Amino acid sequence: MIRRGPIAFFVFVGGLLAGCSAHYRQAIEAFERQEATPYLQRTLTWTERADEAADGTMEGAAPLEPTEFEREIQDERAVWLEGVSDILVLDEAALERMVQHLEDPAALEQAIDERLRWEDLRVAVALHGPGIQAARCQWVATLHQYDQAQYLEDMITQFRAFTNGLKIETGKPLHRERQKDFFPYPGTIALKGELIREQVRLGELEWRRTLRDAVVRAGKLYFELQYLIRAEKTAREDLELFNSLIAVLEERYRTGAASQAELLKLQNERSRHEDLIRDFSSLANAARARINAALGRSEALPLGEPQSSTLAERPDGIETLMEDAQTGRQEVMLAEARVIRAQLAIRLGEVMNRPPASVAGMKPHPAYAQAESYLAEMRRRLEARELELREARAQTEGMGRDALERLDESRRQVALIEDVIQPQTQSIYETTLSDYVAGRSTFLDLLDAERKWVRTRLELHRAHRDLNLSILHLAMVRGRLSASEPDAP
Repeated sequence: MIRRGPIAFFVFVGGLLAGCSAHYRQAIEAFERQEATPYLQRTLTWTERADEAADGTMEGAAPLEPTEFEREIQDERAVWLEGVSDILVLDEAALERMVQHLEDPAALEQAIDERLRWEDLRVAVALHGPGIQAARCQWVATLHQYDQAQYLEDMITQFRAFTNGLKIETGKPLHRERQKDFFPYPGTIALKGELIREQVRLGELEWRRTLRDAVVRAGKLYFELQYLIRAEKTAREDLELFNSLIAVLEERYRTGAASQAELLKLQNERSRHEDLIRDFSSLANAARARINAALGRSEALPLGEPQSSTLAERPDGIETLMEDAQTGRQEVMLAEARVIRAQLAIRLGEVMNRPPASVAGMKPHPAYAQAESYLAEMRRRLEARELELREARAQTEGMGRDALERLDESRRQVALIEDVIQPQTQSIYETTLSDYVAGRSTFLDLLDAERKWVRTRLELHRAHRDLNLSILHLAMVRGRLSASEPDAP
């Protein structure tokens, strides 16, 4: 009797091979007719509809609700405006209007070619500074790292939700500890997300520090240019005074009331003054070129004359300044973020590299020894980060004291020159000139009084510049600028 089992098996195999052969012949015929296979047709349809599904969601799938962190980074421009307004001490609505105006290249050229205002320059540097833009790109790039961990965590969460109620009919269910051997620890993904959060925070703080430093440098150049232009104007006014004195002295020389040596001395002083004017002009051109570089412009492009402006600074004590600096200075916050990142790295290493409980009784594996060495290294690095944080806080306190002393010295210098030295020097010069014309003083007395009058006027411009620079130096301590107000007419 013939057994039916082998016969049925051969019949099944023969049918299977016949079906495969028929499918192969159909595919060959479709290829020869240049018809698209079903798989290729589905692929082409999917690629044609790629533009329709540009939002990244699958057809029929409900859109995922953004996480709290994603909401924070979705509107990157809003975060940028918030950071710039904090450092520049500007209202966000006013800053938004200035940004919309200065983003236009033509409006920017018009704003800085006709006249140069400190309020416009600081916003323009924040918008167009190459170094600030590079730091901003680095910061925005780190935002995408979070997606790589966040969406992976979502996938594993969905997998755990799917397998939570799954029943295994054959064999016994896996023990909870054994499941940890097969699937990743839930905490690792969360810790990686926290690490990326700190990395994003570091990127934002680096951008803020770059923005602060660039704006402070632009402010120093602005007030340096303001001083040089004022000094050049004063020197030109004094040159006219020299020409008037030379005319008077030449008349006295023709009448025999003045000597040739006195006339030559005054002509030498005029030549030196003309050279001083050229120095001021050359330094002003160099300052303009550096401001153009801060804006990402060609150094040869024209730049308007700085408008009269003086930075205002509230008279805070050392305690208030230190409180603001310890919470607002970027170097301190960077050091704090590095400490937190090191702590998270250690915690992540402990979670990932510890042996599971199921192999606790086994002999140590070489990988575990390597992991312990890594953790020991990270603990030492954490100690170094904590010391760096202490150093940053100590340096901030020292810089704060130094900044306040500089500010106090600059204020006293301005008050001394404006209230005492300048009025007295001007009175001395006018009296000496009258006495010289009347023959009651010598030419040397007049020349000495004129030199002191010129020097005092230049010193006053220099003192105003130093006062503004001292206030700008406070921004390096506090982490943000001070307000500005126009000079009194």
